[in-house]
Amino acid sequence: MDSLSQLMRFYGVGGGMSAEGLRRYLEDGLPVSGAGRADLARGEELDVYDPDISGLLLGLGFRIQVLVGGVDGSVVAHPVRGVSGPLFVVFRTVVRSEVRDGRGRVVQPEVGHFEPLFPRGVAPADVVPAGAGSPVRTSAGSVLVDSNALSGAQRGVLDGLGRYAGEMVVDGDAWFGSMIQAAGEHQGRTGTVAVMAGMRPADLRAWLLLELDNVALSRNSVYAVAAARGEGQYEAFLAALGRPGGYHPLFEVLVDVAAGLLDVRLHVVTPEGVTVSSGRAGDPGLYVVRTEGGHYLPALAGSRLGEPVEGDVEPSWPLFLPPGADLLSTVDTGGVSGEVVVVGSGAGEPVGVLRAVRRAAGGVDQPVVVVSVPPGGSPDAGQVDAVRTLLNVYGWRGRVPVVVTRGRLAPLESLLDLYGVSAVYQTSAVGGGLGGRSGGLAALNLSNAWVLRRPAGEPAAAGLSSEVLSAELLQAAAGRRRPVFDRPSTPVASFLSVPLRDTSRIRETYDTYRALLAPDLPQVQQIVSRDPAFAGHQAVLGLAELGQFDAAVAYLQAGDDRPDVIAAPLLNIDRDATPVERQRAVVGMLPHLAALARAVSHDLASEAILLAVADLITENRSQEDVRNDIWFHKNLLPKDGRLRVGWVTHLTELTQQLPEHTDSLGWVASAIMNCPD
Repeated sequence: MDSLSQLMRFYGVGGGMSAEGLRRYLEDGLPVSGAGRADLARGEELDVYDPDISGLLLGLGFRIQVLVGGVDGSVVAHPVRGVSGPLFVVFRTVVRSEVRDGRGRVVQPEVGHFEPLFPRGVAPADVVPAGAGSPVRTSAGSVLVDSNALSGAQRGVLDGLGRYAGEMVVDGDAWFGSMIQAAGEHQGRTGTVAVMAGMRPADLRAWLLLELDNVALSRNSVYAVAAARGEGQYEAFLAALGRPGGYHPLFEVLVDVAAGLLDVRLHVVTPEGVTVSSGRAGDPGLYVVRTEGGHYLPALAGSRLGEPVEGDVEPSWPLFLPPGADLLSTVDTGGVSGEVVVVGSGAGEPVGVLRAVRRAAGGVDQPVVVVSVPPGGSPDAGQVDAVRTLLNVYGWRGRVPVVVTRGRLAPLESLLDLYGVSAVYQTSAVGGGLGGRSGGLAALNLSNAWVLRRPAGEPAAAGLSSEVLSAELLQAAAGRRRPVFDRPSTPVASFLSVPLRDTSRIRETYDTYRALLAPDLPQVQQIVSRDPAFAGHQAVLGLAELGQFDAAVAYLQAGDDRPDVIAAPLLNIDRDATPVERQRAVVGMLPHLAALARAVSHDLASEAILLAVADLITENRSQEDVRNDIWFHKNLLPKDGRLRVGWVTHLTELTQQLPEHTDSLGWVASAIMNCPD
């Protein structure tokens, strides 16, 4: 507790909570019956990887990794948990090992001591986190080898290849992550390399499991080595391969044969400076580094501080543009290049402004999002929503846009801070600094100062302004930023990038990735929690999981008849199902149908009715609360009564599926028909 509190104060996370404050925070949030709550009450060591505990801790805005030093001097690095925020590294020293009796019962528990690790030179303990580029030293004097460190021989080989080693978290996914990064930067990637580039480590693990399953055991060298090492070794290897972060000693054998399974030519640079190659000579080449400690890093083209690789290929999925956003063509800006999206009416922006933005954008390596509002005006809610969506969809592509506007930033500031995005906005005060030269916008009498705003938590951009919207100013805003969230898998990004109105492509994309989308639904949930614009896509996938994909597509295609179609899946449940099975099926579909009604048609009345049915069937809310919710949406019920009558008909038909809920369904129907005008 004290270690986490020290790190929180150092990084300014969680209000610099004290150890006692952190204890109370966990005490208030942990389930009363959970193991974590019991450990906390007894003052025992807490498991930060316990989902109950990690969920509360990571909600404070940091990531965490635990390094464990054994009594024999060994060090084990546990996986990083968390998505964003500073990485808290805690070193646990085992001072007394666990002792068991002859029956395997613990008679003496393991005892450990925790220490927080801080960047070198800024903390009394004089320590740095693992992977920071130098050794890790604890205040007790033990030195841990940085697993991301290269030997001199490796540096020489990489320099000769025109490459550098990226960094990877020290865990069982390091090799898989290195392969994916190497595939992602491969020039002109096609085939399996293109597929691999959009994967996560878990996807690559699943792919290799399938490939190994297709190889006869007589030709499976991993199986041969495992059989020689003892009974059950191959099964243990497969179990570790299928587990995120899992590791097994046979992974070193897998590395030797993986190139042939993945149709790539794999080059591994060893600590001795030797490049070991495997796979067919004509296949695309990928480079990784194996460090002294057996850790893997991607060997990427270019230099660590250099520009992105020339010719890097965009992901295979199209750029999703939210309502009100348009991608400018060179025709819009007189043939000047540069990737620019305008949110709002581009016609409201002076041609000179758009041309200057496009010209300046051509000099930076990030896209530019122009929020079109008059000078001093404020973007509306729709524009804020569109900017949020663009920050997400560009983040899936590894990009962080620069936001440009002539209006006020206030409505956008919290969003920009959340996503770590810089903005360039126009003020009425002429300033100096970057690119402050005459011409451009100044010649168009549009030369009020353009000022750079960096996101909260970063050093202020003091003095960074210009009379004109220059490439230098946009480059200062763009920097070398990376998205604050993980990129989704290719199946998820591909499906979410198809507009729901394009039902033929929705069906085609779903059919292509059907098997890969199901395990990635938690990614979709995470994306929707950031941006509700994709709630409709989530609803379609949720219904697909319940065997109702065709019904979801039928709703998308129904147009003005959607209110008549929305209840169809509820009425098509297998007649041979038991009452419990029918209720489970209906309750499972209702929230997805409600989300679809809201997201696709903005049919809040149908959404309220569907949720009301769910609440009454599950006894989640009282009849009075449900009635008030339906009546609250009375103004959304069409005056011609068609929607009311349609829903009464649907509910009457639903009683045939759920006869035990006839009274509840009839009550909802009554609330609809008696809703005051």
